[in-house]
Amino acid sequence: MLSILLCYVCFATAIVANKALLSVIPLTILVGLRMFVAGIALIYMERKRHFKAGLTRFKQDWHVLVAIILFTTLAPALFKAYGLKYMISAKASFISSIDPFVTAIYAYFLYSERLSWQKFFGLCIGITGTMILISSTTPVEQTLKAFSIFSYPELATLASVCIGRLGWINVQQQVRSNRYTPREINGLIMLGAGSISLLAAVYYQESFASLLALSPLNMGLLAYSIIVGNMFAYTFLTYMLKKHSATLMSLAGMSVPIMVSVLGYTCLGEVPTWHVIVAGALVLIGLVIFNQEVLEAKPMYGPREEATPLYAQSKKHF
Repeated sequence: MLSILLCYVCFATAIVANKALLSVIPLTILVGLRMFVAGIALIYMERKRHFKAGLTRFKQDWHVLVAIILFTTLAPALFKAYGLKYMISAKASFISSIDPFVTAIYAYFLYSERLSWQKFFGLCIGITGTMILISSTTPVEQTLKAFSIFSYPELATLASVCIGRLGWINVQQQVRSNRYTPREINGLIMLGAGSISLLAAVYYQESFASLLALSPLNMGLLAYSIIVGNMFAYTFLTYMLKKHSATLMSLAGMSVPIMVSVLGYTCLGEVPTWHVIVAGALVLIGLVIFNQEVLEAKPMYGPREEATPLYAQSKKHF
């Protein structure tokens, strides 16, 4: 259990580090640099076993890989960075935690996976919590109002969850077919997404001089985000999914928004409003109710399930 919590501590601390970095680095450059460096490192580690086999697979699958890059990493990462920049980190993290609900909706429409009344009730509670969360706004969000109670940062974060989950369904299909290893596919999509994001930064004439002006603290945060957030956390998560049940991992992932709330308050001075506290509690309750049926049917500990429902395979990646 301690190893699982360590995995999610890495995710939570990386979110807070990215929040701090977004105040000094343009988001396209930050996303591009993190992804590009992490992608190069993962591909380098994988080169001996798989990349020496040649480029035949990549030529055959280029259209699939491009779609995965766009929908799994590039668009979600940019949208999440935009939302994180203009919202407190706790709110952004709680909105991202609705990923299991989004996965269940996709499973219903794409694979005709029926929802029991218990899961539907948990889904309704989670959506109620999300709506309360969105009703709270900061002065910065007020200036970025889109329509009704929605701001552009909130819509961007919701879009990142919806787009990212659709992309990860395709990634799961590639990995399950044994055509690519998890580290290999992660390296490819991070390298591709990082390259496109950096090219976009050049096109829009973003200032790369901000990197030269980084303080030693911010340089350390950037290195931490790349190594711990992009490389270690996702590799560790894959290893944990092989060792523990996906249900346990999904439930343990609920700790991320809570840790982000505490770290955001202590490290960044972000004081969560009552909306965030109440809404966060509702989202967590909804997730517990949603997963309770799976917990009663399968043990939390032990080998990973061979046929895990899509909603239980939710993958968080800020």
